[in-house]
Amino acid sequence: MSAPGPPAAAYRHKSVLSRPRVRERVIAWVLEGKSAAYIGALAAPGEPVSAQAVSQWRKRNADVIEEARARAEGLVLDVAIRDKVERVRRLAGLYDGMQDIVTTRGLMASEPKWIGSDKVGREVELQRFDAALVKEMRGTLRDVAEELGQVPRPDVSVQQTLVLIRQVIGVDPDVPLG
Repeated sequence: MSAPGPPAAAYRHKSVLSRPRVRERVIAWVLEGKSAAYIGALAAPGEPVSAQAVSQWRKRNADVIEEARARAEGLVLDVAIRDKVERVRRLAGLYDGMQDIVTTRGLMASEPKWIGSDKVGREVELQRFDAALVKEMRGTLRDVAEELGQVPRPDVSVQQTLVLIRQVIGVDPDVPLG
């Protein structure tokens, strides 16, 4: 005869939190900073799990949770880098267009002007330095340098925030999404 083990309820909590759909929700809630009591109450509708069981599960699965956190941070970083690359690409396109103008006509802009009276006057082309174009080109170069972190910024206190992007595959109508 074998020695009596823990009650069946103790095993039930472990299996509830280890179910694939429940496990993914629990990991997401842990990353969002939800309390063990919150997670236990919502992990599996109709099968509440104690806060202590959630805490123990959290300790046993610390490596899985940390891996999920790293993946989430990587996704956020990938999106940020992709957005930055796209902004720099567009700025480079703007600059290239302005550079094409300079290559075609130089930094001087032609401006038509009528000289004389209405009957005996004539139209002439005045040449002027295109300061507006130069200003736009310099501004575009500065924008690129700012995007690439090559312009010193004044000291500003900024808090970092982890943004978690959660993909819901299938929806359980009994579990609130918020």
